Amino acid sequence: MRNYRAYRGLVELDLPESGVYRVAGTSGVGKSALLSAIPYLLGYGKSPTSRSVSWGEKTVEVEGTFQNGETAFTVSRGSSGFRLQYSGQTWSAKAAEDKLREILAVPTDLMECLTRRRQGVGGTFVSMENADRADLLVQ
Repeated sequence: MRNYRAYRGLVELDLPESGVYRVAGTSGVGKSALLSAIPYLLGYGKSPTSRSVSWGEKTVEVEGTFQNGETAFTVSRGSSGFRLQYSGQTWSAKAAEDKLREILAVPTDLMECLTRRRQGVGGTFVSMENADRADLLVQ
């Protein structure tokens, strides 16, 4: 990430290939910003706005490489646009979003339900009744 919300300058995060992660810290250190970077990067979050850019900076970029077995892809999104690299090809803008959704194979409404949340409130999916969760996952 570069200049994304609470993160000024270049910040790199390298997570192990699998596991459960806990994000903890005092108020204002960037926990929510870190969590919002994932749907933003995958095209399910809003486009960059003045709130996305660190105070005093002019540009924002978030980039991530994801791998599942033999399949890997790199996505970058920010002031310079939206770009996807996959299987030796590169897509930009709307074509990148469409191809990424094809690769992820997660319906937009499900991804938004899993990732969109207000500050201090658990994700919508977590607060749903079990039957409603099951119906959404079956879709």
